[in-house]
Amino acid sequence: MTTDKTPATLAVDVLAVMDQAIEREKDAGQAYVAQVAARAAVAELIEAAQAVENSCVRHDANDANLFRRLDAALARVKGESA
Repeated sequence: MTTDKTPATLAVDVLAVMDQAIEREKDAGQAYVAQVAARAAVAELIEAAQAVENSCVRHDANDANLFRRLDAALARVKGESA
């Protein structure tokens, strides 16, 4: 069996990687502020996606508020306004 180990298929704890980068750049001014904001946006996206998944699994229903939250988090990560 062959396992594809390209960067696109490897599991990665994105928040941990971002935390390491933030720690290295903590004295970098604007770059640091941008990294902290990016980490917060990714954390929000992860939480929203998990909430949508949990709601759909538990209730076998669509929850419009959760989908709006997910859409907003996706927009934020993409640099768009919600």
